[in-house]
Amino acid sequence: MSNSFFDHIINIGELIYSNIIYIVLSIIIGLSIDTVYGQFHSSCYKDVSVFSLLLDILSHIIILSIFVYVTVQSVNNLPSPFTSTSRDKTKQLSDGTLYVAMIFVFQKNLFAKIKYTLSRIDGKRFKYKDV
Repeated sequence: MSNSFFDHIINIGELIYSNIIYIVLSIIIGLSIDTVYGQFHSSCYKDVSVFSLLLDILSHIIILSIFVYVTVQSVNNLPSPFTSTSRDKTKQLSDGTLYVAMIFVFQKNLFAKIKYTLSRIDGKRFKYKDV
């Protein structure tokens, strides 16, 4: 077997290793952030302007972005059980895209806020009902 074949196997192992770390961290961090924000109640936001709601949504996304940046940098600097000459290329493939997608999955508060804001902006097309 050629060296190229083993390099591919090592790269695949590196991707699996990185993605497992990202999945575990996205569950832990995603649920933690959502727990800190708590459950969304539209009754608390009835007297709040749409602009303030948008700022609240933006602050939530900024906090998520900071966590994503720090986590991706940390995972990229972790020592790997897989040694490869093309580790930089593998890092680009697992640049945290899965992590970003997964961390947003757990943001119930954020999505409820977005739905509520849309219903306030255009109540005909978007309906919001508290759960």
